[in-house]
Amino acid sequence: MKFSDINIKNFLDVLKNKFNNFLKFNKVKWIFLTYILIILIGAGLLTSKISLQKEQNISFFEAFFTSVSAFSDTGLVVKTTSTTFNQFGQAIVAILILIGGAGFFAWKIYIFNYIFRFKLSLFQKSLVKTERGANKFGEIKGVIISSLTIFIILIIFSSFVLSFYFYNVPGDFQPLQTIDNNQELINPYKNTGLSIRYAIFHTITALNNAGFDIVGKYSFAPYYSNYFVLIWLIILFVIGGIGYPVIYDIYLYIRSKIFRNQRYPMKFSLFSKISVSTYFIVAIIGISLILIFETQTNNPHSFWNKSGSSLGFWGDSSSFNYGTKTNKVFALIFYTFSTRSAGFSVFDTYDLSQPSLIISSLLMFIGSSPSSTGGGIRTTTLAIIILSIWSKILGKKSIHSFKRSISFENSDRASVVFFISLFLVVIALLVGSSSFDNLSTKTIENPLISSSIPDLEKYRTFNLFHLFFEINSAFGTTGLSTGILDYLNIHTKTFLIFIMFIGQLGISSSILIWSSEKNKFNKFEYLTEDVMTG
Repeated sequence: MKFSDINIKNFLDVLKNKFNNFLKFNKVKWIFLTYILIILIGAGLLTSKISLQKEQNISFFEAFFTSVSAFSDTGLVVKTTSTTFNQFGQAIVAILILIGGAGFFAWKIYIFNYIFRFKLSLFQKSLVKTERGANKFGEIKGVIISSLTIFIILIIFSSFVLSFYFYNVPGDFQPLQTIDNNQELINPYKNTGLSIRYAIFHTITALNNAGFDIVGKYSFAPYYSNYFVLIWLIILFVIGGIGYPVIYDIYLYIRSKIFRNQRYPMKFSLFSKISVSTYFIVAIIGISLILIFETQTNNPHSFWNKSGSSLGFWGDSSSFNYGTKTNKVFALIFYTFSTRSAGFSVFDTYDLSQPSLIISSLLMFIGSSPSSTGGGIRTTTLAIIILSIWSKILGKKSIHSFKRSISFENSDRASVVFFISLFLVVIALLVGSSSFDNLSTKTIENPLISSSIPDLEKYRTFNLFHLFFEINSAFGTTGLSTGILDYLNIHTKTFLIFIMFIGQLGISSSILIWSSEKNKFNKFEYLTEDVMTG
């Protein structure tokens, strides 16, 4: 045996030991590596010719960005899904959304344990508990099976309803097709196959709060004034965003009412009460503030004051009509629910006033509930921080909510999640500012616009508010965009990939990746001493 062979063998042994030590005692690391592997497989498939439309090309980085965006249920894209990917590629995107939304290990338990009746090990239970969570270890199987069963039923039912709707109700496609030279918008009206495909894909994306669509680069603008489909999508947003434990509690509540089990009456958990109440309180406050800011702005180029979209966004000869004040109010309500990790849009987000962009960014930063298909810091994190501050102001020794006490350990965890998330957003803002000229604004000319169009229609000026919006869209796994993404440099897009993944995995789980139970600092404690603070 040669000396070099011995060195290689020793190196491989050391590498193997390091890898085993990395995985040892930490289930989050298994989840982390599994997610990375799924994303890489997805990127490889999306890069392949079998996934692409004719005469379309995509780099591995663009495919990797799309794969991360799909798996994290975000919806930010560097390539238009409908025109870049064929039916197979769109199916890959939908599968990534499904796996990322419910969780790989949750689907594994549902398929292998529930359907095929394989035995469920304690390690598999702990993986699912870490991945998606349950209040009690013994409830994990019930939460996963009941929630995913409900999700599958909803996907089937919603796909049927939307198929019928898309087939029988014409969307406002014609104006958009007229201004688009590539004819990339295909109307599913009276098209059975396309209606079914639209229905299945958009049910999956809406229920998983993913933000992807196959309508085209204009998202759901063709259905701007179709209230039925917009309300239906909002319902799917909410179901996907309130969290699996809440769905499980609702299932148990309905079951108890049907079978009238008076001996063991159903009580909603504290998690469900805080999660649902915070979700809707934040939504109502968000809707109110955005409506106030939009209706009171004096900017003639804002969404509320414009009759239609800018030509620089929609095409070279026409503008998309924003309709009546009623249309605009409902569009803003739909948009606000969409900021809660959903990511669908029905108008040009660039037209929003700057206060509305800031409120939207905060809504996306908060995100949806824990153990849901959404991202962000999560609603319960916000609720616990507010309750903790309120308890301190009132001089209480504990945190109370719904006649229950919440430990200060929960408050500490919520504070850590909040400040690390804030730190990530600030770092992303600094990295993203490198995409701007003189770190201030970036003015973009649309090459499709003719020279006869006024500069206000021809150019778009992006500033840090738009970048802040885009970053929170990535962190909150939302997918809304003002159009700045295409003009960001490779460093910023790479960091967006990172925070999309963190937004999906969660701050708490991301911290645990690098933790170790065998920490030498856990073996002793130093003397405690008070430090004066502000």
